[in-house]
Amino acid sequence: VTLLSLLCLQWPVSYVPSAVTRQGVGTTVETGVTSRGLGTRISETLQGKFNLENYLAHRKKRVEEALEASVKSRSPYDKKITEAMRYSLLAGGKRIRPVMCLAGHELISGDAAAAEKDAMAMGVAIEMIHTMSLVHDDLPPLDNDDLRRGMPTNHKVYGEDVAILAGDALLSEAFAHVAKATPSSVPAERTLEVLRRLGDSVGPVGLAGGQVMDLECEAKHSATIEELQWIHE
Repeated sequence: VTLLSLLCLQWPVSYVPSAVTRQGVGTTVETGVTSRGLGTRISETLQGKFNLENYLAHRKKRVEEALEASVKSRSPYDKKITEAMRYSLLAGGKRIRPVMCLAGHELISGDAAAAEKDAMAMGVAIEMIHTMSLVHDDLPPLDNDDLRRGMPTNHKVYGEDVAILAGDALLSEAFAHVAKATPSSVPAERTLEVLRRLGDSVGPVGLAGGQVMDLECEAKHSATIEELQWIHE
């Protein structure tokens, strides 16, 4: 979903993530992507050393800030469900999905700042949907888990009824967030295409359908290769 959604926005094609380090004379310097030629940047990447740990840490920090700002209580009446949404959304994790979203843009545009501006809304939406799937997976009818990342699962804190609704709200808010937070510099028809593809990815031939097939395969003594491929595609 990340790559398809990024490609449908049709950003200019260039190359190389910006968080690339290369060995200088006794030093390591951070190399940002600028307007230098494509050949120069590819050469630097091949000769240098990409510091994945630093890149992920920096991007994760920016994603955490965006997630924190994405769900806020707006009235006394939505306080409980907002609290339940934030409890799971801000519970930590690698944030690899939104980081991949930003990295995909950066790979295509060659511009780390533009990646945050254009693609962060999509990254946040993907993490909202991922969190929804965890909240619902932890419920007694599915995986029946009491802990998630060392913390009580959502339904253990807020009850099964609120956990279900918090997951539902995260799913709907994901689409609203893309619509509201994607900058106007991205043409509306491209944002619409992102929303369409995002919807396809969580429907009957996406996340929900894969979960149902997973449940059906758990009840079997064996599963076919075709079934496993369908679940994980």
